[in-house]
Amino acid sequence: MSRPAAAALLLSCSSPDGGETGAICGNHVLDPGEACDGEGDGCDATCHLTGEAAWTATRSASMVIDVAVGGDGTIVVYGAPDRHDPAVGYWLRALDAGGEQQWEVAVDVDDFNGASPHLEIGDDGGIFVQGSTLRRYGPEGELAWQVTPTNVVYADVAVAEGAVYVSGAAPVDNAGSADKLRVERRDPATGAIVWQTLVGDGSGALLLTDTTVTRDSVITVGHLLAQKSEQSGAVRFSVDAATGAPGPVVRDRDEYWHSIGALPSGDLVLVGYAAAGPFVRRLGVDGETRWTYFFDFTGTSADGPGDLAIGPDGSVVVLTEGDLEDGASEAGVRSFSSDGQLDWSTVFPSSDADGQALTIAAAFGPGFLAVVGDDVTPAGSVTWVRKLGPT
Repeated sequence: MSRPAAAALLLSCSSPDGGETGAICGNHVLDPGEACDGEGDGCDATCHLTGEAAWTATRSASMVIDVAVGGDGTIVVYGAPDRHDPAVGYWLRALDAGGEQQWEVAVDVDDFNGASPHLEIGDDGGIFVQGSTLRRYGPEGELAWQVTPTNVVYADVAVAEGAVYVSGAAPVDNAGSADKLRVERRDPATGAIVWQTLVGDGSGALLLTDTTVTRDSVITVGHLLAQKSEQSGAVRFSVDAATGAPGPVVRDRDEYWHSIGALPSGDLVLVGYAAAGPFVRRLGVDGETRWTYFFDFTGTSADGPGDLAIGPDGSVVVLTEGDLEDGASEAGVRSFSSDGQLDWSTVFPSSDADGQALTIAAAFGPGFLAVVGDDVTPAGSVTWVRKLGPT
């Protein structure tokens, strides 16, 4: 489903937080407050996405890890070998906005050591691949530099306004039962440390799940496995983006937080699980809940919402996977307006009756949304990329 149809040319559009942006819908310019501005399937008459795929590109014998989109619309996909054919190796693949492959290079990742891999693209086109080593690649996939720190297991990388931020768990004891959050700010051109800081009291082991950058802070979420079990639960750390000074630590023993993103207004969006079920929630800059949407999935943290992407118009896209309350299954995308209304949803089925569809990651590009996932069948895994937006 999509937003109600409106006139093809609008003189102005409302911004996500109220007020007029001066945007003109239909002039093929992506103005503030617009998710897209083009003709054809995937962009409606109010310049918002509809969830229709313009194209799908696949790659056999592989599984997908992450996706990022450059300012010029280049889609970069980070992939791993199919479990049935590990000889394929890890890879980076670039597609243009029309779905045509531009280049593909192998990535040396024998150094993961428990690190969760991620991918980001900077404003200058630099491609940052994070495992336990952080690497920068150029716009054609050429390796520019790499850094391998000690005494930290990297968890995520975030890029914002000419800076690269890497978060990870730094052990504080030899038993591996206690960590502090370590956040590093690095120079995107050289990889050199600008600052690094430790956050937290070391009261337990950290399972870090996601990092985002707001207007002035680096925010990391995860789960604390405290030495005193009654203190375990979700945890959110804040670090000043300019100086590295630690900010407040927020805990919730009754929830699990999987993903976090920042809206243009500075508000935060959390995806997680609570006793009432899996949810997506908007938090104001004051920390107060603006709205919460509960998903109709039956499982625990293995089912329901996953990765998160924030659109230029303030829309919130959440990837979904799992069993629904009505007995059906869903692997796809749900998109919400900035005020928490479900705008549209799309399901991506497997190509095989005995297969399993997986939605893994999503990222916004100029006027479109790129979604990546796997189609796991008895014959092997196929990685797919879908562009949601104008043809």
